Amino acid sequence: MTAPTALPAWTGMATNADSLAWAQVLRDDNPLHADPAVAGQSGLGEGLVNPGPAGIAYLMTMLLQAFPGASIRRMQCRFLAPVITPAELVASGTVESRERVAGAEILHVVLELRARGTPAIAARAVVSIPEASP
Repeated sequence: MTAPTALPAWTGMATNADSLAWAQVLRDDNPLHADPAVAGQSGLGEGLVNPGPAGIAYLMTMLLQAFPGASIRRMQCRFLAPVITPAELVASGTVESRERVAGAEILHVVLELRARGTPAIAARAVVSIPEASP
């Protein structure tokens, strides 16, 4: 068994414009994603609440940048805290194990998304990397 391997972190920003765009794409009419007054009254903080699927997409982006050409076979996420915009984001991950199956390397990865330094999403993913053709 090999030691866990840290992946390169992905950093970015979640802005009010991002929250509005994600809400439109997702057809999510929750006013927490679009109306600063409603979001402010929620007690979650100043700014909009970034939709949850956006956070998952940030983690997927980090994975696919670390492993170009790979596919994400499975991903399980647990939401720990809302991402309130604007927020500086850091997605990180660690490969816990590797195995070879039917012409591919299968990685088991533990992931985390932090917003403003606070854990927002904890996740596990299984990533498949095809073997190079001869």
